[in-house]
Amino acid sequence: MPKLVIDGREISVPEGTTILRAAERLGIEIPHLCYHPKLPPVGLCRLCLVEVEKNPKLQASCSTPVAEGMVIHTESERVLKARRGVLEFLMLNHPPDCTICDKAGECKPQEYVFQCGIAESRFIETKRVNPPQDFGDKLVFRVDRCILCQRCVQFCREIAGMEELGVFNRGGRSVIGTFRGKPVENKYSGNMIDICPTGAITSRDFRFKSRVWNLTMVPSICPRCSNGCNIFIEFKDNKILRIRPRDNEQVNQCWICDEGRFGHHFVNSLDRLTTPLIKNGGKLSPTSWEEALGRAAEGLGRVIANYGAESLGGIGSAWCTNEDDYVFQKFLREVVRTGNIDLGKIREEKDESYPGNDFLIQPEKAPNRRGAEEMGISPGEDCRDREGMFKEAAGGKIKAFLIIGSNPAKETGAREALAKVEFLVVQDLFLTDTAKQADVVLPAASYAEKEGSFTNFRGRVQWLNRALRPRGEARPDWKIICELANRMGGDFSYPGAQEILKEIAEKIPAYREVSLEKLRADGILISTK
Repeated sequence: MPKLVIDGREISVPEGTTILRAAERLGIEIPHLCYHPKLPPVGLCRLCLVEVEKNPKLQASCSTPVAEGMVIHTESERVLKARRGVLEFLMLNHPPDCTICDKAGECKPQEYVFQCGIAESRFIETKRVNPPQDFGDKLVFRVDRCILCQRCVQFCREIAGMEELGVFNRGGRSVIGTFRGKPVENKYSGNMIDICPTGAITSRDFRFKSRVWNLTMVPSICPRCSNGCNIFIEFKDNKILRIRPRDNEQVNQCWICDEGRFGHHFVNSLDRLTTPLIKNGGKLSPTSWEEALGRAAEGLGRVIANYGAESLGGIGSAWCTNEDDYVFQKFLREVVRTGNIDLGKIREEKDESYPGNDFLIQPEKAPNRRGAEEMGISPGEDCRDREGMFKEAAGGKIKAFLIIGSNPAKETGAREALAKVEFLVVQDLFLTDTAKQADVVLPAASYAEKEGSFTNFRGRVQWLNRALRPRGEARPDWKIICELANRMGGDFSYPGAQEILKEIAEKIPAYREVSLEKLRADGILISTK
C-alpha cells in the first residue's frame, strides 16, 4: 500500500485511493462540490485542489490517485488562494437569496464561503438570469443557483439508470436541463435534492415549510416496502415535514426511493383515528379507552365462552412491528388459546415498464412480512389460515375476529364473511372498510409514533425510534393488545417495546443474537434464507 504524508501526517492507503479519500481517513476535510462518494469523480468544480510537493500545478484531490512518497498540503497559502478564487468565480452569478432558499443551513457553498471569510463579492455587474426549468411535480429547479457540478446528471445516468438530464449550450452559457423539456420521471429523483450542493434542486413538497434548523431529526426505517431503507424522520410541531435517507451500506447505501421520501403524509392525515369507537344501534360513536377495552374484552370473552376458542380468529399485520405481532400471537395462543392466526393480504407490485434501475424498490409493499411470520403470525397445526377463517366465518363456525393493521373487507368474500360474525374488533390508523363493520375500533399509532423493529426481506432486523406523539388517543398496537389480554385473564406487563424485544430474543432462536444496541447501529442479519 502506498505511504504518503498529508498535512504532516503519515498514512498508508490501498492502491487507487484518491487524495481526497485518503485525507478523509485522517479526518481532514477537503472542500468539494462536484465529488460524491457514490458517483464517479469528474473534477469539475476545482474546489478540492491541493498542493503536491514536486508538482508544479495544484491537483484535483477527488480524481488524483495517491502515489508512494507523496507529500500533500491541503491548507497552504497557495491552496487557500486558489480555493477563494474558485468560490468567487462560482458565486459570480449566484443569487444572494439565502434568506428565502430552502437549502440555507445545508448549502455547501454557503459553508465554504463563511469558512474562507469571503464577506462580499467584487463582481458589481448585473447578475445573469436564466429562465426556470420544469423538472416535474416533485422537484423545483432554479437555474440561477446551479453551479454546474453535474451531480444530478451523473445520478440519473449512474444510479437511477435513466438519461433524463444533460448539460446544454457551451461555455459560460451552459445550463442543466431535461431532454426535450420532459419532466424527470425516475423513481429516485428526490435523491437529487440531497446531493445538490446548492439550492438549485429543492423539494416541491417541503418548499417554504420550515427552516432546516427548526426541524427535529430522528432515525427510523421506511415502511413503504420490504427493503427497510434507513431514513431520518424530520418533524416540527408533531408533524412530519420531510423524510431523508440515512446511510446504511448493507441496505440502501445513502439513497431512498421517491415513494419512501414523499409517502409520509398518511401519518399527518386529518382522517386518522384519534379516539376509540364502539357500535351502538348500528352506528360507531366515540368513547373512552376504558369502555372500549371493556366492550372488546366482554365481547370476545362471550364468544369464547359460548362457542370455544376455535370460534375466534386473528388477522395480524405485516405493517406492524415485530413487537406488535409477537404480543398479538402470544395473546391469541396463550390467553384465547387458538391457533387461528394469519397475516392480512400483502400487496405486491412490480412496474415491468420502468426502464431504470429498481435497485431498492421491492415488489412486496409490506415492511415486515418476514418478521411477522417469524413472530408466529401463521396458523397453528390443524388451524385455519386467512382464507379458511373467512370461509368458516361465512359458514357460521368462526364467530369473532380480532384484526390489527389489515383491511380484509376489500378481499373477495371477506366483507360478507365479516358481516356474519357476532363480534369484530379492529385496530388501525384509519376507519377502513373493515373498521366500519367493527363493533369496537381501537386507534393505533403509526410507525413514526412508536418504537419497535422491522425485519426486511433479506432478514435484517432494524429498529424504529419514536419521533412523534401518537395522534389523539392512539396507542401502539402492542400496548392495546397487552391491556386487552390483561382484561381477559392474561398477565402482560411489558414496560416498553424494548422489553418485548428481549423476550423475542429469548423465545425465538433466529433472534437470539438480536439486541437493541445492535439494532440501533446498522441492524443485524439473522439469517440468509
